[in-house]
Amino acid sequence: MSTSSGDAKLTALAKANRVLEDQLSRDASKVPDPADIIMGVSSSSTYAPAPSHAWTPFELRRTMMIPEELFSELEPTRSRCSMGLFPEIDRAWIALNNRLFLWDYVTSKDSLQSFPEQPSNVTYVGLVKPKTGIFIDSMLYLLILCTENALIVLGLAKPEAPTDPASNSQEFVVYDTELRFPTENVPMTSIVGTNSGRTFMCGITDGYLYELQYQATEGWFGGKSSLHNHSVSGVSSFIPSLFSSVSSEFITQLEIDKSRDLLYALTNQNTITLYNVAGKVTAPLQKIATASNLAKHAQTLCPPLGQTTINIVSLAAIPSDESSSIHLVASTANGIRLYFTTMRRTYSAYGTATTFAGGASGLELVHVRMGPSGLFDPRSIQGGLSDSMYRSSPSGMGTAGGKFAPWHLTMLNAGGYHGGMFLATQTTDEMEQDILLCTAPDLPRVANLKQPPGAPVAPTASSAPTPYYGSAPASTRATFSESTFLVPLIGKACAVAHLPAARLPTPPSSSRTPGTNWNELANQFSGYTEQFLVMTNDSLSVISKRRAIDTLRELIDAVRRGDDEGIVTQFFEQFGRDQACAMCLALACGNSFAISGFTQAPLSSSNAFAKPQMADVAVDEGLALAAKTIFYEFGQQPAVYPGTSTVTFSGRHEGLALYFARLIRPIWKSKITTGPTNNQSSNLSPSVLTIVQKDLQALMSFLDRNPQLFTPPGNYSLHGSVDGQFGAWKDEETSVAQLRELLSLTIEAISFIVLLIDYKLPDTVNLLEPSLQQKLQTMTWEELLTQQSGRDVGKALVTAVINQQISQQISIDAISEILQARCPNFCSTDDVMMYKAVESLRRAKETRSASERNDSLRESLRLLLKSTRNLRAALDEICADYRDLSFPDGAVLLPLQCANDWDADFQGRDYFASGSTSEQDPRRSAYETRLRCYDLILKTLSAFDDRFNAATSDVTEAQIPQDAAYRLALDSADPIFHSYLYDWFVAKGRTDLLLDIRTPFIEEYLRREPRSWEKCELLWQFYVNHGHFLNAAEALADLAEGRDFGMTLEKRIEYLSLALGNAKSHQASEYDSGHQAPVELLTDLDEKLEVANVQLDIYEQMKGFRGLGESALKEITALGTTLMDVNALYHRYADPYSLYDMKLLILKVSEHRDAQIVSSTWRAIFENCESLMSVCPVDHQTFLTLSILGQRLYPSDIAFPLDLVCSLLEDFAWDHRASISVGWAPQTLLEAHIPYEVIFEALYTLREAGQPPYHMKDREVFLISDITYLTNSWLTEALRLNSSPYSDPSGSRALVGRFPADIIDQALTQYMELLPTGAETEATRRLLGDMQQRIRARF
Repeated sequence: MSTSSGDAKLTALAKANRVLEDQLSRDASKVPDPADIIMGVSSSSTYAPAPSHAWTPFELRRTMMIPEELFSELEPTRSRCSMGLFPEIDRAWIALNNRLFLWDYVTSKDSLQSFPEQPSNVTYVGLVKPKTGIFIDSMLYLLILCTENALIVLGLAKPEAPTDPASNSQEFVVYDTELRFPTENVPMTSIVGTNSGRTFMCGITDGYLYELQYQATEGWFGGKSSLHNHSVSGVSSFIPSLFSSVSSEFITQLEIDKSRDLLYALTNQNTITLYNVAGKVTAPLQKIATASNLAKHAQTLCPPLGQTTINIVSLAAIPSDESSSIHLVASTANGIRLYFTTMRRTYSAYGTATTFAGGASGLELVHVRMGPSGLFDPRSIQGGLSDSMYRSSPSGMGTAGGKFAPWHLTMLNAGGYHGGMFLATQTTDEMEQDILLCTAPDLPRVANLKQPPGAPVAPTASSAPTPYYGSAPASTRATFSESTFLVPLIGKACAVAHLPAARLPTPPSSSRTPGTNWNELANQFSGYTEQFLVMTNDSLSVISKRRAIDTLRELIDAVRRGDDEGIVTQFFEQFGRDQACAMCLALACGNSFAISGFTQAPLSSSNAFAKPQMADVAVDEGLALAAKTIFYEFGQQPAVYPGTSTVTFSGRHEGLALYFARLIRPIWKSKITTGPTNNQSSNLSPSVLTIVQKDLQALMSFLDRNPQLFTPPGNYSLHGSVDGQFGAWKDEETSVAQLRELLSLTIEAISFIVLLIDYKLPDTVNLLEPSLQQKLQTMTWEELLTQQSGRDVGKALVTAVINQQISQQISIDAISEILQARCPNFCSTDDVMMYKAVESLRRAKETRSASERNDSLRESLRLLLKSTRNLRAALDEICADYRDLSFPDGAVLLPLQCANDWDADFQGRDYFASGSTSEQDPRRSAYETRLRCYDLILKTLSAFDDRFNAATSDVTEAQIPQDAAYRLALDSADPIFHSYLYDWFVAKGRTDLLLDIRTPFIEEYLRREPRSWEKCELLWQFYVNHGHFLNAAEALADLAEGRDFGMTLEKRIEYLSLALGNAKSHQASEYDSGHQAPVELLTDLDEKLEVANVQLDIYEQMKGFRGLGESALKEITALGTTLMDVNALYHRYADPYSLYDMKLLILKVSEHRDAQIVSSTWRAIFENCESLMSVCPVDHQTFLTLSILGQRLYPSDIAFPLDLVCSLLEDFAWDHRASISVGWAPQTLLEAHIPYEVIFEALYTLREAGQPPYHMKDREVFLISDITYLTNSWLTEALRLNSSPYSDPSGSRALVGRFPADIIDQALTQYMELLPTGAETEATRRLLGDMQQRIRARF
């Protein structure tokens, strides 16, 4: 890289860094210190209703029942039980009488640990930090068991043996410290401790404040340990109850502020006392201030309180990283919160608080927060947590005349507070179900994010001197607004605790910024959501905070399910365009914490980023696509800010910059190394770096796949320069390119540092010059990537690591390969490899040793495969050398590798995938570059083919490289090359190869557009050859119905017949209830073939028509070349051209019932037979016509209604009785292969009905004669078959069927009675009698 280009790159990186710096700065200040919100007004009561479930601030994510083995220890009438939570160690404690159990709620098995029984009941358990220098170094916590008359101190230490880094929970070794403290029957509670190891508690029965004292040496007054009473003085302070008396005011709760070493003590009379507990001094305790008469003070600050009772039930310290000036929040039984400061305020001339002076010097109530109202009992809301709890909810909950039960906050007790989120449990009238109240800051209002529809977007700081963030100036005072949620619990609540969220490290600059804990917008891409644990007497519930990105995800899912897109617009209005775009981008990229941060947040923060599931988060492709679409459509366009020449970037640019900044926030300001100059190690663990890199890579991949998101629609130069849009687009494109450059380099830098960690970073650093070691010691990631000093250190580290590996007998090729693969911008070895490869190829051409030649050829190929970017000019010559040396590996594999490497941005691949053939497509050039590489391979195959064909003596020598070349070509994983190769096979007439080869690409090739008849033929033959008969059937059906190729109707029927045959050849075991598709295909093909055969019949009839017009001839041509459906066949051919038999056949095939059409068609057929009397005997023509029709139409009751046909036959026979013999009608039906029994039933029914004309005697006699003829024939055949049961040469057994002798006998008797006496009927009468005798004789 030249100096000028290097400088230009650094300049671009510096500009990109300024954009990120601006985003990080605004992120740190966007959510103000809670004091700025709270101190501005004396009271507040604003609560924002949740429009839908997606907007609710919390969700009950999981409920775990207490282990069943505990209940075996419980005696309902005699047991005393107390419970609590220790989220620091992933445990809940449960005391049953005199036994203590620790429940590991993270681990599914072996989760319960029991402790030895104590002499008296365990009343309370505390967990504190130990003092340093007293216990072993691995001691992490002290577990304090409070019994009715003593304290027992146990130690929890880190195991000496290393634990599984992917373990879900923490492991400890329990030590008995042998510290015992008698309490003289005063049980203790509310145990708290400082980070330095001081431990405080209060007595349950006396309400005094105690401190646990222990030391390594004996003290003056007593032994190494004692329990000091800070509520009394003198000797009695070491004896809990000997000289003490119970006061009317006593301490009920202690709260510790570990960040400031402040202790708060709450009494039963709502008095709060503040103590300074800094340092190791234990007595006397420094009392700073007492806040009393708080009800009156609260009423002064909030007049609407009136005479509301103020009964404080819990205290929560607000740490220094959350607020600089608000230090304590106290909650009351009715949901009111009181905020306190321990600092003195100075006032301006107008009486407004402006600043705070000094450290903790008092305790002042500064704000009263009213509890939420208008709530509904969550147990009365249908759907439970899926509905809002507010009367003002758009869902209309409050409009159903008391549909939902109202809920009032009373009897609140156990509470938890963190980061502005407040939880408290409320006792209900029901014995086994409490209600959990949850509130959280309403960030759109707290941070002034709301952006009204159509509001202009102000220029950003990266492009304007005075930045705005969102739509409101930074000086606008925020509103203290919260969202509220009620959760029904299982059981009675015992404890609420905040579960420390697993997050990537917080950079030093952010950790010193108050309000960071409230800013979930900045944290949601680098950590899991906040969670609270709620312990009841039955279960442990996990309450998760729903972040803004979780809300957006649910809203997008709702839109995907069909909801109105306006809910997404509302989200953009609430959070502002830039914030919402950043969140859309995170979802589109599949950000680790955006996808799983809410649903998969771990119950333990220990080793949270060492678990494999962090790398295997399933991405919802539909969600990602929807988020990308919203990102584009809502991102607007860059513009010139009104009244200035300053460019305002689009929301897409700002969302990209904001998301990028938040991804690198955990590392950007952090130092790369830590430790002394001569022993520097990584400041961040490889797991943290890998997680950051994973999301950066996902972002880079997204940008690579979607370049259109940051390019103007069409040719933006058409916008002209009048409105400045050309310049706005150009500036945004330049800025995005700079951000992408920095993004790519950051990914490589992380890979480089992780590689150095693997190669022992301290050893590598020690190889640097001392001056560079000192630079690295103070260098941040930002400096490494954006400053010249960072580039210098990077180059020096590359040199050092290569030298280090060479000293360990590792080749330069190995280390160069790794460096090039992981961080090519830090180390490029292409030139070196190219030189070595050419040298190896030269040796191969000059040597006479076959083994040396092969070794040199393989070495050259190995090096060339790694330096393909330098081969564009030399590839043809190198491949020619490989062909001449009969080295198929190089002649095939090298062009394949070049084809992929030269199309690194996948332009050629995308051109192929899109099916484009446009010469103007910008991707075509990359595609043609690929084809150039493929042509070299085809040239190699042709050369080896020619050598094989020309071989006369040693054919094997020519066949070996030929076979190897084809094998390598067919083993390629490049689908574009396979397509090109198969086209070559087809052009060479070698389709037999296509049918024999087995690659994963042949099927796709044969199915790929553009279709050809040859490919379609090959496709179904390919399926048949491979036993895929169902696929073959589908391909044949597609070919038969296709309009791409001109085919005759006969050919299409042939394809349909083949398709049906292949479908029937499909595995019979797959025709079960779980595989309906083959059955449906078989049915469909059968129906289409049947219709096609009808069409062929129509076509054959119409081909003989003469005297037709031009349009009719075109219709006949279409009939003989295109498959048609039954509607077209009927309405375009059968009906207009009076093809009566075809009309009936169509009705049968389509199963369409229309009695009127069928009747008229049959009558027309008989009339047509009448008209042909001059040509041939009418009885013969009708006989032939009906016999053929019957054979094709029977047994369809739609097209061949037997009652109608019999009636028409009888009418026809009667009309022509002079020329038609008796029995002609039933004989015609018999020739149609209609069974005797069916014909007999039809004729019998016809006579029995007696409908005209059969009410006349002559017609009845005629009909009886036909029935007699039919019966006689039937009887004769039945007797013949009975006499020869195994002989049926005529195949008439099916027609004869079962002979109902009794029924026939009765009918014959009836017919003999009906026949009139006379010569005309004598023959029939004799025949009837004869049949009756034969029936009675044989049956």
